[in-house]
Amino acid sequence: MKAEQAARNFRASGLSEFIDLRIGDAFETLKSGLGGNIDLLLLDGWKEAYLPMLKFLEPRLSPSALVVADDLAIAPDALAPYLDYVRNPGNGYVSVELPIGDRIELSQRT
Repeated sequence: MKAEQAARNFRASGLSEFIDLRIGDAFETLKSGLGGNIDLLLLDGWKEAYLPMLKFLEPRLSPSALVVADDLAIAPDALAPYLDYVRNPGNGYVSVELPIGDRIELSQRT
């Protein structure tokens, strides 16, 4: 399972104490709360859930938090609302697309 491999990698890197690995539906597993603010958020799941997940977690984002959204080239139509949101400065982000892999959107909370 990917989560088990991720846990092994976190232990091997010495980062386990800094990572809260949760397995399951993100909206459900995150309802139980978080131990602190979010400094880095990686969105790499159901593309239609990127924007709802970001809005769900926005109250927990640290000032200057980084949000990484993967796979822009894979599902451009599904990600259009997300990209419109993070690219609109009025929503509190500075955002740029990076031509890495299937393209990544890197956004910083302002």
